[in-house]
Amino acid sequence: MAKKHENYLKQLFEGNSDIYVSTDLLDNLCEKFEDCTRENARKIIQVSVEKLIFKSTKHLKLPQNKKLYYSNSNNISFDKIKKILKDSRPGVYRVIKRLNKNGGIISYIEILKLGSPPINKTKTKAQSFNELLSFLQNIELNELETIEHEGVKYLAQKNKTRSLLEKLMSEHNKVLKFDCMFFPTILIWLQKFKIINSHNGVIYRNKKTPGVAAIHNNLAWDAFSYTNTTGYSEFVGNKQEEKETLVVLDIKINGTYDLIDLQGFYDRIQIHRNSVKNKNSKRKVLPIVVTKKITNAAYNAISNLNFLFFDFEVMYGKKINKILENLESIYLNNNILQTSTEESYKRFNARKAQGLIPKNASIGNGIAIHATRPEEEWTVDKYYNWTDGCVS
Repeated sequence: MAKKHENYLKQLFEGNSDIYVSTDLLDNLCEKFEDCTRENARKIIQVSVEKLIFKSTKHLKLPQNKKLYYSNSNNISFDKIKKILKDSRPGVYRVIKRLNKNGGIISYIEILKLGSPPINKTKTKAQSFNELLSFLQNIELNELETIEHEGVKYLAQKNKTRSLLEKLMSEHNKVLKFDCMFFPTILIWLQKFKIINSHNGVIYRNKKTPGVAAIHNNLAWDAFSYTNTTGYSEFVGNKQEEKETLVVLDIKINGTYDLIDLQGFYDRIQIHRNSVKNKNSKRKVLPIVVTKKITNAAYNAISNLNFLFFDFEVMYGKKINKILENLESIYLNNNILQTSTEESYKRFNARKAQGLIPKNASIGNGIAIHATRPEEEWTVDKYYNWTDGCVS
């Protein structure tokens, strides 16, 4: 490397907060020095990094093996490279954007949905789930940690207090469970109108394990099933010839369905469609989005993609919004429905000691709204003849 190249690069990076993609830095050198070929420019950049004139991101794998270069006084962060990530790693961009929106946490199920990675490593170039986690932790300079809370795994920012993180994760767990409460009724509705088949079952996330995805073809979904309802077919009535189409669902009842939700769903669909040996063919799939609120950008994009879209209010009538508001206030508002406190336990134990409460009684920890026959309220306590169709 000639002294003129070294001096130029020192001047370029000294006190400069800009971050250069490898191809841009190559172009910069070739334009500055007419006698510099791209191969020479690569060697100049390599030697410069070895001499610590500036730093590179060896740990961040961008498409076409591109690297990022930045000054020694600078650090990599999402805010600084989000424009680069939006173009080169859109899944990573969506995940970190949602992490910031959530206040510093993101559940693994959200990473799987927004980042769109295959669960396990495949022969394709697609980044696996573990590779995506590693990328996220590297890009944040190890400022993220994995925490499991109430059976749900999260990536969380280390600079947040533990009490704040636990509060955020508890609230988020409630949202995950709240959405899952409605999955069975949505799927029954779709079966009733012959949009999905009823004879071969449906796989979906449930509220007991809201952080666990429905897995099909190495990808995460809210729910999936199959359908024969794909218009008129010459094979109607001939079950041996008639082939089913995979139906995949993206469902969001609490909160607003936005463009990054749709982009994550779309990318998973594309990975599934292209997962065939014959490059000239595509897998058939019927995508369905169900939500209560949606941004205009997401709605317009769904229309352009010709996905099926169902508004929760249209499915269940206008009264459903008031019912949902009441449920949200009970289920998600800690001020209305509080868990047992230390003072609650003191009063409970004192009354048990006085014989006012049976010795084998346990303190309450929930609320149930369920129809029973007269004097058969015990069926709720014992989960006898229980159905998730009722609010519980």
